[in-house]
Amino acid sequence: MKTPNGGADDFVLCDFPKPVTVKLTRKWLAEKDGMAKQELGELIYHRLHRRYLVPLSSVPTKLKSGFLIMGVACLLIEALQSFREGKEYTKEKGAGKQCFANFFLQNTGFEPFKPLAAEFYSGIRCGILHQAETYVGWRITRERNSPIFDPKTKSINANKFIKALEDALSKYFQELKASQFDEAIWEKACMKLSYICNHCQAPVPKAS
Repeated sequence: MKTPNGGADDFVLCDFPKPVTVKLTRKWLAEKDGMAKQELGELIYHRLHRRYLVPLSSVPTKLKSGFLIMGVACLLIEALQSFREGKEYTKEKGAGKQCFANFFLQNTGFEPFKPLAAEFYSGIRCGILHQAETYVGWRITRERNSPIFDPKTKSINANKFIKALEDALSKYFQELKASQFDEAIWEKACMKLSYICNHCQAPVPKAS
């Protein structure tokens, strides 16, 4: 999120394939026609894809880190699922854990993690993002022949995990394209976009 020397309406929410500002986003949200649906879908996809997945692909192989990949993956899961559910935040007690549980349930590429969502949330997501480590015996690997998850060693293949996540993002984008504005998937996505636009506005100082 960046802005030139203007106000909140000039914040750029995504700069690929073209700059999209808060003002333009709100215009599309109000219009809700075919062109607006296409533009908003592209905004959501490229905002998430360009911020999280594209930079990872540019890291030289010898510098790639499974911990970096999984840290980025956890950020993307929470953001993507918030679009699906129309969530402004996942900071309420238990909301973050439920977000991951819902994500694993709704995406077929993550079958092994469905019964382990709560443990994944605490052992991987919270461990990496808060302390740069995993908890309770979870491991991260990038071994080519290892599965996406090995329950015997509690090892996650970061390369296969991020690939499955990229597929989940593409699937969501295709679902948006195939749906109408009055369907639930778009109602939730528009709610999330409205929250994002609102967050670009600085809070009004309280009167003393």
